[in-house]
Amino acid sequence: MKKLFSYLVLISLIVFSSCSEENAIMDNSNLSVATENAFTVQGQPYDLSKSTIKGIKSTYSTKSTDTSNGGDPNFTMKDIKFWVGTGTNKAAMVIEWHDGKSPDALVWGYKWDGDAYGIDMIREIVKADPRLIFLTHMTGPMGYTIAGFGYNINKTGNHYLIYDNQTSNPRYAVNGIVYTDAYNYDSWTYSDSADHWRAGWYSGYWSYFVKDSGTEAWEYSNWGASSRKLINGSWDGWSFLDDMTEWEGRQLGRKFSSALPN
Repeated sequence: MKKLFSYLVLISLIVFSSCSEENAIMDNSNLSVATENAFTVQGQPYDLSKSTIKGIKSTYSTKSTDTSNGGDPNFTMKDIKFWVGTGTNKAAMVIEWHDGKSPDALVWGYKWDGDAYGIDMIREIVKADPRLIFLTHMTGPMGYTIAGFGYNINKTGNHYLIYDNQTSNPRYAVNGIVYTDAYNYDSWTYSDSADHWRAGWYSGYWSYFVKDSGTEAWEYSNWGASSRKLINGSWDGWSFLDDMTEWEGRQLGRKFSSALPN
């Protein structure tokens, strides 16, 4: 009787274990599908219910049939006048505000040796260019989001950021960077309305385009700058979206201009 009871218990445990494993596999499969279909911005989960961007879509079926994703086909690394860093590898970064102010779609160059990521290029460029200011947020395992970029077009005054209309509490950049600790990017403004400034998450966001050589088409990145490993000849493009009917970012314009050293 004891042997029979032990045998029945063993069979029950095997059946229960098999069912649990099958459920776990099914759960992981469902989780994987859900993760693949989740809407992300710069690799970060994006809450569409809070977005005020006109026409933004929640499914990938709305992807544009235009695979070029914009960009200036005539601008090459030879046209870049503002280079930062040292090393044998070269990459380019484009920032386009789409705010009607000129020059827009500015390009910087970055040189390095060893390993470097998109966020490293941004940090080095904003540190070297006193006219450029960068708002960012450490969000966790996915690294930093690009929350805002400003550029002192007219070279007047000390540029700084203002949070939530607190004009008596200016936020000055350190090495070109201002940090925030929440998804409050929409509440940040710039000291001079005549200059370039775009920041946002729910009322607009910085869409990320990448390519690994000058001859390739730009591709919308599903990852953020902290996950983007640069290679020699690669390009990163930051294009602000505020009124689009496509989920896949705002395409880069067709006219690039080199940022100029001061």
